[in-house]
Amino acid sequence: MSRELISKATRNEFREVLVGFTLRQIELIFEGANIQANLKYAPQVGGQRRSLVEQYYSTINFCSEEDVNRLIKAYGEVVFQLERPTNNNGVSQEVIENIKRRMELDGYRYESGRFNCISGRELSLLQSVRSHAVKLDMEGLHIQVERLLRAADTDPPLAIGTVKELVETVCKTILEDKGKGIESTNKDLPALIKLVRKELSLLSEDIPESAKGADTIRCLLSNLGQIVQGLAELRNLYGTGHGRSARSKGISSRHAKLAVGAGVSLATFLLETHLERSENSSDVSNEVN
Repeated sequence: MSRELISKATRNEFREVLVGFTLRQIELIFEGANIQANLKYAPQVGGQRRSLVEQYYSTINFCSEEDVNRLIKAYGEVVFQLERPTNNNGVSQEVIENIKRRMELDGYRYESGRFNCISGRELSLLQSVRSHAVKLDMEGLHIQVERLLRAADTDPPLAIGTVKELVETVCKTILEDKGKGIESTNKDLPALIKLVRKELSLLSEDIPESAKGADTIRCLLSNLGQIVQGLAELRNLYGTGHGRSARSKGISSRHAKLAVGAGVSLATFLLETHLERSENSSDVSNEVN
């Protein structure tokens, strides 16, 4: 069975937002995106506006990229109208940000008045970090992931600063879980990653000679430190959090995406290793008990 490209939860959120629009406005939004309504369809929802939105939804195949692209165009127009200074639809900025987040979870980011598809790799990595954050109850990580979802294209310095903060958050949380929280105080990122690698047995000397591909694994592990050093240096040069000359040149979106990809990959690897080791320790404890 094909996966729906826009979740039902997102569709319902937009439907409720559109309750604040007039019937004519709803018609213009959907028909402007070349979506027709099935006026014979009788949805089980209350109110004319909700019913009209569902009549438009009923003609859309949510598994079809072509159909969904038209719907995304309509959703972009909804947000564009809501963010106009003359907006009188009674929709708060909090609700607007919520529907943007809903779309980001489905893989679409609002930029320059429209929704654009987030690259599959970036979305997969960020969703992976988000799922681990839920398991570890890391509310701060949720916030950083949301910033990263928006920033790589629109605000490269913010993306650079945030991805460094994300890796720091992951390192400090792992050390706290290991009872080493005090040791992480006032440590810079390279020092934090060294402590975490030690706690997770990810140092080169932790790999036995008998392990298959031992030299290759050691090389990859040593490169973790180089990634961290690079993130720290980029943040100092270009990221948020440091004042610099107004004449200084910024960093491009493509370089920011490279840094975000490396940082999120590292954060994901550390979180997955920590969760795996914790689960294995729990299994051993249960066997002993």
